Amino acid sequence: MRKIIIFGSNGGLGTEISKLLNLKKKFKLILPNKKKIDFNKKNSSFKIKKILQKENPDYIINCAGIFGTNKIEYKEIFNVNFRSNWDIANFYVKKKNKIKKKILIYFIGSSSFNKPRKNYILYAASKSALNSMCKSLKDYFKNSYIRIMIIHPTAMKTNMRKKFNFLTNSKSKKEINPKKIAKRILLNIK
Repeated sequence: MRKIIIFGSNGGLGTEISKLLNLKKKFKLILPNKKKIDFNKKNSSFKIKKILQKENPDYIINCAGIFGTNKIEYKEIFNVNFRSNWDIANFYVKKKNKIKKKILIYFIGSSSFNKPRKNYILYAASKSALNSMCKSLKDYFKNSYIRIMIIHPTAMKTNMRKKFNFLTNSKSKKEINPKKIAKRILLNIK
C-alpha cells in the first residue's frame, strides 16, 4: 500500500485532497495536523524529518500555507509558506543518491508568485521564493527517483481565504473551489 503524507491536511485544500483519497482504498494517508506540527515553531524542521524517516512515503503534499497582509510578521509567513517546503525538500536533498523508489513531492504555490499585490507583499514574496526553489529542485533531482511538482492556484474558497478577505477587504470574484484543485493534484498520484 502506497503512503501519502499531507501536511496542512486540516485546511481547505488538504481536507479536499484527503476526502478524495479516502475514496481510493489503495493509499495509506498520514495526516499530521497543526497540533502535531506547527510550522511556526522552531522544532518543526526536526518533526518533519522525523515523520519522513518514520513513514518513508511515496507521496508528500504540503498544503500548509498562510495568507499574509503587510501587517503579519515576516517570519510567520516565510516559516509556513517557504521554510516548511524547504525542510521537506532538504530531507531528500541530503539523501538524493540513497533513494531507490519513486517519490513525488507536491508543493502548493499561488498565482500571486508572479502577480504581486500591494496589500500582501510578503505573501507574494514567499510564494515567489517557493517557485524559484521548486525550479532549482527539479533540476537538482533530474536524474533521480524524486519528482518535484508545484501548482499555483488562484484564490480558493477556504476559511483561510475568508480570513484574508476580512483582513484586506478584498472582494475577489475569482475564487475557485478547492475540490477542483485537489482533483488536478491527484491526477499525478497513482
